Amino acid sequence: MRVVVVAFYKVFPPIFGGASVTYNFTKYLCGEKYLIHLGDVEETNLGGEIKLITIKHNSDNNLIKLINIIRQFPIIIARIVESK
Repeated sequence: MRVVVVAFYKVFPPIFGGASVTYNFTKYLCGEKYLIHLGDVEETNLGGEIKLITIKHNSDNNLIKLINIIRQFPIIIARIVESK
């Protein structure tokens, strides 16, 4: 089973608050785990536990962030589907 968690904020590295809660919540789910977040960290496989997918953004405007997420979602979904 594939599990996808989407966070509208920076989750990795999980140092404080919501980032830590979201990362650990995802970490302890069962199945193949994907964590999609806004940030600047390159996509990486976190020790085989979680596949981190980063939506890069360079704006503090929440509307622009949302538009970037929506624009990139088909690409992200295609990558999740093809990574069997």
